[in-house]
Amino acid sequence: MAKMKGISTIAAALALLLFTGATAIAVQSEVPPDPLQDRDGDGLDDALEAGQCSAVDLVDSDGDGWNDAEELARGSLATVHDSQPEAQAQSIGAAAYMRGGRLHVALALYVQSGSLRGVDLDVGIRALDRMVPLAPAKYSPLAVLTSVPTRNPGELLLVLDIVVPNTPLLRSGAMSVYATMSLRDVVKAAAAVNLVMLGDTPAALIRPAQWSPAAQELLGPGLMHRPLGGTQAPIGWSSGEVCFQQLASVGAHGAVVTQEVTTASCMNGWDAYCDGGSCASSVGTTVDLVDPAALIGG
Repeated sequence: MAKMKGISTIAAALALLLFTGATAIAVQSEVPPDPLQDRDGDGLDDALEAGQCSAVDLVDSDGDGWNDAEELARGSLATVHDSQPEAQAQSIGAAAYMRGGRLHVALALYVQSGSLRGVDLDVGIRALDRMVPLAPAKYSPLAVLTSVPTRNPGELLLVLDIVVPNTPLLRSGAMSVYATMSLRDVVKAAAAVNLVMLGDTPAALIRPAQWSPAAQELLGPGLMHRPLGGTQAPIGWSSGEVCFQQLASVGAHGAVVTQEVTTASCMNGWDAYCDGGSCASSVGTTVDLVDPAALIGG
Protein backbone atom coordinates (compact mmCIF):
# COMPACT_ATOMS: atom_id res chain seq x y z
CA MET A 1 0.00 0.00 0.00
CA ALA A 2 1.15 3.54 -0.72
CA LYS A 3 1.60 5.39 2.52
CA MET A 4 0.17 8.89 2.57
CA LYS A 5 3.19 10.48 4.18
CA GLY A 6 1.52 13.56 2.77
CA ILE A 7 -0.75 13.48 5.79
CA SER A 8 2.19 15.07 7.60
CA THR A 9 1.99 17.90 5.06
CA ILE A 10 -1.71 18.14 5.75
CA ALA A 11 -0.97 18.24 9.46
CA ALA A 12 1.37 21.16 8.94
CA ALA A 13 -1.36 23.07 7.14
CA LEU A 14 -3.91 22.20 9.79
CA ALA A 15 -1.57 23.39 12.51
CA LEU A 16 -2.53 26.89 11.37
CA LEU A 17 -6.18 26.21 12.09
CA LEU A 18 -8.06 26.32 15.36
CA PHE A 19 -10.51 23.43 15.55
CA THR A 20 -13.42 25.57 16.61
CA GLY A 21 -15.51 25.03 13.50
CA ALA A 22 -15.64 22.94 10.35
CA THR A 23 -13.14 24.38 7.87
CA ALA A 24 -12.80 22.90 4.39
CA ILE A 25 -9.43 23.27 2.64
CA ALA A 26 -8.16 21.84 -0.61
CA VAL A 27 -5.21 19.50 -0.39
CA GLN A 28 -2.26 20.82 -2.42
CA SER A 29 -3.42 20.78 -6.02
CA GLU A 30 -3.17 22.50 -9.37
CA VAL A 31 -6.62 21.22 -10.29
CA PRO A 32 -9.57 22.68 -8.38
CA PRO A 33 -11.51 19.96 -6.52
CA ASP A 34 -15.26 19.61 -6.68
CA PRO A 35 -16.56 21.85 -3.91
CA LEU A 36 -18.39 19.98 -1.19
CA GLN A 37 -22.11 20.55 -1.22
CA ASP A 38 -22.27 20.44 2.56
CA ARG A 39 -25.29 22.34 3.77
CA ASP A 40 -24.80 21.60 7.48
CA GLY A 41 -21.00 21.98 7.54
CA ASP A 42 -20.19 18.59 9.03
CA GLY A 43 -17.67 17.67 6.32
CA LEU A 44 -20.02 15.15 4.67
CA ASP A 45 -21.38 15.96 1.22
CA ASP A 46 -25.16 16.31 0.91
CA ALA A 47 -25.28 13.50 -1.66
CA LEU A 48 -23.49 11.15 0.73
CA GLU A 49 -25.85 12.01 3.58
CA ALA A 50 -28.93 11.61 1.39
CA GLY A 51 -27.71 8.16 0.39
CA GLN A 52 -27.30 7.17 4.05
CA CYS A 53 -30.60 8.78 5.11
CA SER A 54 -28.91 11.23 7.49
CA ALA A 55 -30.02 14.87 7.54
CA VAL A 56 -28.34 17.20 5.05
CA ASP A 57 -29.26 20.23 7.16
CA LEU A 58 -28.37 18.93 10.65
CA VAL A 59 -24.86 18.39 11.97
CA ASP A 60 -26.26 15.81 14.41
CA SER A 61 -29.01 13.95 12.55
CA ASP A 62 -30.26 11.84 15.47
CA GLY A 63 -29.77 14.43 18.21
CA ASP A 64 -27.59 12.22 20.39
CA GLY A 65 -24.84 14.82 20.90
CA TRP A 66 -22.42 13.35 18.34
CA ASN A 67 -22.05 14.99 14.93
CA ASP A 68 -22.57 12.81 11.88
CA ALA A 69 -18.90 12.87 10.79
CA GLU A 70 -17.69 11.68 14.19
CA GLU A 71 -20.23 8.86 14.14
CA LEU A 72 -18.96 7.81 10.71
CA ALA A 73 -15.35 7.96 11.90
CA ARG A 74 -16.04 5.99 15.07
CA GLY A 75 -18.38 3.33 13.74
CA SER A 76 -21.75 4.34 15.19
CA LEU A 77 -24.93 5.19 13.28
CA ALA A 78 -25.73 8.85 12.65
CA THR A 79 -29.44 8.07 12.24
CA VAL A 80 -29.96 6.05 15.43
CA HIS A 81 -30.07 7.94 18.73
CA ASP A 82 -29.04 4.95 20.84
CA SER A 83 -26.03 4.17 18.62
CA GLN A 84 -23.06 6.10 19.96
CA PRO A 85 -19.26 5.81 19.64
CA GLU A 86 -17.29 3.61 21.99
CA ALA A 87 -13.99 4.70 23.54
CA GLN A 88 -11.09 4.25 21.11
CA ALA A 89 -7.72 5.87 20.46
CA GLN A 90 -7.90 5.96 16.66
CA SER A 91 -10.58 5.00 14.19
CA ILE A 92 -11.56 5.54 10.57
CA GLY A 93 -14.84 5.29 8.69
CA ALA A 94 -15.61 5.36 4.98
CA ALA A 95 -18.63 6.04 2.81
CA ALA A 96 -19.09 6.50 -0.94
CA TYR A 97 -21.30 8.63 -3.17
CA MET A 98 -21.49 9.83 -6.77
CA ARG A 99 -21.28 13.34 -8.15
CA GLY A 100 -21.10 14.26 -11.82
CA GLY A 101 -20.15 10.73 -12.80
CA ARG A 102 -17.27 10.66 -10.34
CA LEU A 103 -16.98 8.17 -7.50
CA HIS A 104 -16.23 9.97 -4.23
CA VAL A 105 -15.19 8.33 -0.99
CA ALA A 106 -15.28 10.22 2.29
CA LEU A 107 -12.71 9.01 4.83
CA ALA A 108 -13.48 10.21 8.35
CA LEU A 109 -10.43 9.97 10.65
CA TYR A 110 -10.58 10.26 14.43
CA VAL A 111 -7.51 10.61 16.67
CA GLN A 112 -8.17 10.85 20.39
CA SER A 113 -4.77 12.40 21.15
CA GLY A 114 -5.48 15.31 18.82
CA SER A 115 -2.12 14.93 17.09
CA LEU A 116 -1.20 13.53 13.66
CA ARG A 117 2.41 13.01 14.69
CA GLY A 118 3.47 9.55 13.49
CA VAL A 119 0.15 8.95 11.70
CA ASP A 120 0.04 7.59 8.14
CA LEU A 121 -2.91 6.98 5.87
CA ASP A 122 -2.99 4.25 3.20
CA VAL A 123 -5.69 4.12 0.54
CA GLY A 124 -6.28 1.52 -2.16
CA ILE A 125 -8.83 -0.27 -4.30
CA ARG A 126 -9.53 -3.95 -4.75
CA ALA A 127 -10.86 -5.02 -8.14
CA LEU A 128 -10.32 -7.80 -10.67
CA ASP A 129 -8.69 -9.94 -7.95
CA ARG A 130 -6.02 -7.33 -7.23
CA MET A 131 -5.29 -5.04 -4.31
CA VAL A 132 -4.02 -1.80 -5.84
CA PRO A 133 -2.61 1.00 -3.66
CA LEU A 134 -3.52 4.56 -4.60
CA ALA A 135 -0.65 6.99 -4.32
CA PRO A 136 -1.65 10.33 -2.77
CA ALA A 137 -0.62 12.06 -6.00
CA LYS A 138 -3.41 10.16 -7.75
CA TYR A 139 -6.24 11.42 -5.61
CA SER A 140 -4.99 14.58 -3.89
CA PRO A 141 -5.66 16.91 -6.88
CA LEU A 142 -9.40 16.47 -6.35
CA ALA A 143 -9.36 15.95 -2.58
CA VAL A 144 -10.96 18.20 0.01
CA LEU A 145 -9.97 18.01 3.66
CA THR A 146 -12.28 19.26 6.40
CA SER A 147 -11.54 19.61 10.09
CA VAL A 148 -14.65 19.07 12.20
CA PRO A 149 -15.06 19.76 15.92
CA THR A 150 -15.18 16.69 18.15
CA ARG A 151 -17.56 16.26 21.04
CA ASN A 152 -14.63 16.19 23.46
CA PRO A 153 -12.22 19.15 23.19
CA GLY A 154 -8.62 18.40 22.28
CA GLU A 155 -9.39 15.44 20.02
CA LEU A 156 -9.06 15.46 16.23
CA LEU A 157 -11.58 14.69 13.51
CA LEU A 158 -10.80 15.05 9.81
CA VAL A 159 -12.90 14.21 6.77
CA LEU A 160 -10.88 13.59 3.61
CA ASP A 161 -13.15 13.54 0.54
CA ILE A 162 -11.38 11.96 -2.44
CA VAL A 163 -12.24 10.93 -6.00
CA VAL A 164 -11.25 7.36 -6.85
CA PRO A 165 -11.22 5.71 -10.28
CA ASN A 166 -14.50 3.94 -11.00
CA THR A 167 -13.43 2.24 -14.24
CA PRO A 168 -12.75 -1.09 -12.45
CA LEU A 169 -16.25 -0.95 -10.96
CA LEU A 170 -17.83 -0.29 -14.35
CA ARG A 171 -15.81 -3.02 -16.06
CA SER A 172 -16.06 -5.81 -13.52
CA GLY A 173 -19.26 -4.89 -11.70
CA ALA A 174 -17.62 -4.95 -8.27
CA MET A 175 -14.91 -3.01 -6.45
CA SER A 176 -13.80 -2.17 -2.93
CA VAL A 177 -12.11 0.96 -1.62
CA TYR A 178 -10.10 0.45 1.56
CA ALA A 179 -8.06 2.62 3.90
CA THR A 180 -5.89 2.05 6.94
CA MET A 181 -4.59 4.46 9.53
CA SER A 182 -1.23 3.60 11.09
CA LEU A 183 0.60 4.98 14.08
CA ARG A 184 4.37 4.62 13.81
CA ASP A 185 3.96 1.96 11.10
CA VAL A 186 1.48 -0.15 13.11
CA VAL A 187 -2.02 -0.33 11.63
CA LYS A 188 -4.48 0.87 14.26
CA ALA A 189 -7.71 1.31 12.29
CA ALA A 190 -9.17 0.34 8.94
CA ALA A 191 -12.29 0.84 6.84
CA ALA A 192 -13.63 -0.45 3.54
CA VAL A 193 -16.49 0.33 1.18
CA ASN A 194 -17.59 -2.66 -0.90
CA LEU A 195 -19.37 -1.68 -4.10
CA VAL A 196 -21.33 -3.44 -6.84
CA MET A 197 -23.11 -2.35 -10.00
CA LEU A 198 -26.86 -2.99 -10.03
CA GLY A 199 -27.52 -2.49 -13.71
CA ASP A 200 -26.19 1.01 -14.29
CA THR A 201 -26.48 2.01 -10.62
CA PRO A 202 -23.54 1.70 -8.19
CA ALA A 203 -24.50 0.46 -4.74
CA ALA A 204 -22.77 -0.22 -1.44
CA LEU A 205 -22.92 -3.65 0.16
CA ILE A 206 -23.68 -3.17 3.84
CA ARG A 207 -24.55 -5.42 6.74
CA PRO A 208 -28.00 -4.89 8.32
CA ALA A 209 -26.25 -3.65 11.48
CA GLN A 210 -24.84 -0.80 9.38
CA TRP A 211 -28.40 0.24 8.54
CA SER A 212 -30.05 0.03 11.95
CA PRO A 213 -30.38 -2.23 15.00
CA ALA A 214 -33.91 -3.02 13.82
CA ALA A 215 -32.58 -4.27 10.49
CA GLN A 216 -30.05 -6.49 12.25
CA GLU A 217 -32.73 -7.94 14.53
CA LEU A 218 -35.23 -8.50 11.71
CA LEU A 219 -32.94 -9.78 8.96
CA GLY A 220 -29.98 -11.30 10.78
CA PRO A 221 -26.57 -11.70 9.12
CA GLY A 222 -26.24 -10.98 5.44
CA LEU A 223 -25.87 -8.08 3.03
CA MET A 224 -28.15 -5.27 1.91
CA HIS A 225 -27.76 -3.33 -1.35
CA ARG A 226 -27.94 0.45 -0.83
CA PRO A 227 -27.68 2.61 -4.00
CA LEU A 228 -25.08 5.32 -3.55
CA GLY A 229 -26.14 8.86 -2.82
CA GLY A 230 -26.11 11.00 -5.94
CA THR A 231 -27.64 8.24 -8.10
CA GLN A 232 -31.11 7.76 -9.48
CA ALA A 233 -33.01 4.52 -9.11
CA PRO A 234 -33.56 2.89 -12.50
CA ILE A 235 -37.04 2.79 -13.97
CA GLY A 236 -38.88 -0.34 -12.92
CA TRP A 237 -37.20 -0.76 -9.56
CA SER A 238 -39.54 -1.03 -6.58
CA SER A 239 -39.30 1.76 -4.02
CA GLY A 240 -39.54 1.10 -0.30
CA GLU A 241 -37.65 -2.18 -0.70
CA VAL A 242 -34.09 -3.39 -0.40
CA CYS A 243 -32.31 -6.44 -1.81
CA PHE A 244 -31.20 -8.64 1.09
CA GLN A 245 -28.82 -11.56 0.59
CA GLN A 246 -28.04 -14.37 3.01
CA LEU A 247 -24.52 -15.73 2.64
CA ALA A 248 -22.35 -18.74 3.29
CA SER A 249 -18.61 -18.34 3.72
CA VAL A 250 -16.56 -19.89 0.94
CA GLY A 251 -13.06 -18.87 1.98
CA ALA A 252 -10.66 -16.03 2.63
CA HIS A 253 -7.45 -14.78 1.11
CA GLY A 254 -5.59 -12.06 2.97
CA ALA A 255 -8.06 -9.30 3.74
CA VAL A 256 -10.62 -10.58 1.21
CA VAL A 257 -13.51 -12.79 2.30
CA THR A 258 -15.42 -14.72 -0.36
CA GLN A 259 -19.04 -15.59 0.33
CA GLU A 260 -21.74 -17.34 -1.68
CA VAL A 261 -25.26 -15.93 -1.94
CA THR A 262 -27.63 -18.63 -0.68
CA THR A 263 -30.90 -16.67 -0.71
CA ALA A 264 -31.83 -13.23 -2.02
CA SER A 265 -35.08 -11.31 -2.21
CA CYS A 266 -36.55 -7.82 -2.07
CA MET A 267 -37.62 -6.91 1.46
CA ASN A 268 -40.38 -4.38 2.13
CA GLY A 269 -40.23 -1.45 4.52
CA TRP A 270 -36.84 0.11 3.69
CA ASP A 271 -35.92 3.53 2.35
CA ALA A 272 -34.23 2.14 -0.75
CA TYR A 273 -34.97 0.47 -4.08
CA CYS A 274 -34.86 -3.10 -5.36
CA ASP A 275 -34.87 -4.86 -8.70
CA GLY A 276 -36.53 -8.17 -7.97
CA GLY A 277 -35.12 -9.92 -11.03
CA SER A 278 -31.46 -9.07 -10.47
CA CYS A 279 -31.78 -9.59 -6.73
CA ALA A 280 -33.20 -13.09 -7.06
CA SER A 281 -30.78 -14.04 -9.83
CA SER A 282 -27.80 -13.36 -7.52
CA VAL A 283 -28.42 -16.66 -5.72
CA GLY A 284 -25.49 -18.98 -6.34
CA THR A 285 -23.06 -16.20 -7.17
CA THR A 286 -20.12 -15.26 -4.98
CA VAL A 287 -19.13 -11.88 -3.60
CA ASP A 288 -15.68 -10.75 -2.49
CA LEU A 289 -15.58 -8.37 0.47
CA VAL A 290 -12.61 -6.52 1.90
CA ASP A 291 -12.75 -7.08 5.66
CA PRO A 292 -11.44 -4.07 7.62
CA ALA A 293 -10.64 -6.24 10.64
CA ALA A 294 -8.31 -8.33 8.50
CA LEU A 295 -6.45 -5.19 7.39
CA ILE A 296 -5.48 -4.36 10.97
CA GLY A 297 -2.23 -6.01 11.78
CA GLY A 298 -2.37 -7.92 8.54
